[in-house]
Order: sequence, then C-alpha cells, then structure tokens
Amino acid sequence: MKKLILFLLLTIQAFGCLCTGDIRAGFRQSSDHIANIVNKATSEINNNLVKEINKNTEDIKKQNIELEKLLKAYQEELAEKREILFLLEKIEKLQR
Repeated sequence: MKKLILFLLLTIQAFGCLCTGDIRAGFRQSSDHIANIVNKATSEINNNLVKEINKNTEDIKKQNIELEKLLKAYQEELAEKREILFLLEKIEKLQR
C-alpha cells in the first residue's frame, strides 16, 4: 500500500514536471506575440504618426495665420462701415 501511494505521488510529480515545460513555452509564445504587437505599434507611431502630427500642426499654424489676417480685414471693414454709418446719420440730422 505504501508503495502504491509512493508510486502515485511520484507519478503526479512527474506529470507536473511535464506540464511545466508546456506552461513555459505557452508563456514565452504569448510574451513574444505581445512584444511583436507592441513593437509594430511603436514603429508605426514613430515612423508615420509623429510625422503626420507634425505636418498637421504646421498646417493648422498656417491656417491660423490666414484666419488672423482674414479677421483683421473683417474688423477693418466693420470699422469703415461704422464710420460710414456715423457720417450718414450725421448728414441725416443736418438735413432735418
């Protein structure tokens, strides 16, 4: 009976040792797969996305400069129209 129990314990331990290799291999494969995905994403970010973001930033800066010029022109036009309106109201008052 003791030999049977000893045999079962040794068999269970041997089976556990066999599973350890599979567990390690599975973990290694998972780690490699995740590392590949992260490396691809990092490469994509560094090679393409950063350049595109910088280009978009420069484009936005140029657009903002043009919008400021346009806004200034509209403000000048508004000031001129207010001056014209003021003068027309003054002429109207003088004609009464």
